[in-house]
Amino acid sequence: MCPFASPSVLNGAFRQPGEEPWRTARATEGDLTNNQVDHRVVLVMDVPLTAEAAKRLIREILKTGRFTYSKHARDEMLADDLTTVDCENVLRGGVVRPGEREHGTWRYRVETSRIAIVIAFRSERELVVVTAWRSGR
Repeated sequence: MCPFASPSVLNGAFRQPGEEPWRTARATEGDLTNNQVDHRVVLVMDVPLTAEAAKRLIREILKTGRFTYSKHARDEMLADDLTTVDCENVLRGGVVRPGEREHGTWRYRVETSRIAIVIAFRSERELVVVTAWRSGR
């Protein structure tokens, strides 16, 4: 059992009964893109969370955890006139798409009819908004 997250949050995320879906690891400079230079500890998962499990974890992090924005996300938000409140609302009410592996981490697109954001879990208590944009403009 994962020692730091409740089974209700991670329901459906386990590969086999009792096997943790992730581990944390220290990233090296070669693992990081320019957008992620300030993110040294990353969450390593061999398989993605289901969309439902990712949604539950996002909601749990919004309630009791921490979420941050990459420099790229802040730049894109500024370019599309998006606020942090817009992004929080998308995280709360948007549809989570299946995870896609990019730069060694699973990323999840969360979207509404007007806004899309991409997040990555840094740990079981923290996520980072990787990018954000207005859709349907």
